[in-house]
Amino acid sequence: MTSASPPNICKVNTSTPKSRLHAKRMQQHTASNLKSRRDALNSALTSLLPSFLILTSVESAAATTTTTTTTMASTIEGVGGTKQRIQGIGGGFDILTPNPSNFASLDVYYPSSMTNTQWRMQRVVTSVEGDAGQAATVWTLLGGSNGERAFNEKLTEVYNVYFVAPPQYDVDDALYQYDGKTVRAAVLDRASTLASRLGVESDDVHWAKDSHEPQQITSYTRNKKDAAVELSTLQRKIELSEIGFGSDELIKLTTCSFGAGIDRVCRIKIRYKRGYDELTGKRIVDGIEIVTTYRVLDGVAGIEMPTSTCKSRLRLTEL
Repeated sequence: MTSASPPNICKVNTSTPKSRLHAKRMQQHTASNLKSRRDALNSALTSLLPSFLILTSVESAAATTTTTTTTMASTIEGVGGTKQRIQGIGGGFDILTPNPSNFASLDVYYPSSMTNTQWRMQRVVTSVEGDAGQAATVWTLLGGSNGERAFNEKLTEVYNVYFVAPPQYDVDDALYQYDGKTVRAAVLDRASTLASRLGVESDDVHWAKDSHEPQQITSYTRNKKDAAVELSTLQRKIELSEIGFGSDELIKLTTCSFGAGIDRVCRIKIRYKRGYDELTGKRIVDGIEIVTTYRVLDGVAGIEMPTSTCKSRLRLTEL
């Protein structure tokens, strides 16, 4: 007696037509059930969609309200919602209300031996960094001659420089010690020196040297058609000895345009060293000048971030 062979799962289906009809009906029934489930799921999602949109709109509106509130709050400065002119200026300098404590001396002082002497200045721009337009504008307002050629082409300017005794009001401030003696320093005659550099008459330059304020103010016009330029010292430090001397001044330059004043600010640092000309034996003074410009906004100069730096080489030769 022989045993039955195990079924082969890979055997081709040889069922009768009746069995194939039954399988087809089962397949149609399964497909119908799947379609019903998909329709039910789509219906459920459709019913939930309005709620989802409403929820999203509410959240979006809340976010917009929060952003608007933050933006509005950030524009309020000062106590009680009042906007103040100076708010967190950092290293800025208030040029509208200068403090007298910013001045270490009433003027820039030079060695006593330079009193009542006249010198020939040779000045040439050696380098410019940053915003060249700003540097050129300030260079011109400070008295730079020959238009901007001397600035752009680094031509040598030549003009006369005068030193005089200090005004009566700052005689005591101008005293210093040299070789065990008390001597009185000289000061730069800013009016005649600026007039020589500009190539104008001395009457076109006004130097408020009779003022008791340490802000030596010089105003000038290049010609009768030009508006005046006013130079005001806001801050000053000096160094003085018979060998080397120099100054560090923060200067406000004010011009007028369409009836409104325009303020610019620069810092001028100068360091001099004395010597003698080997050929003529005359006294000479060699110097380096660095002029730094700053952006001014709402009466505050951003002295922590310069916009340009202009370096010049100077030589004074006694006449």
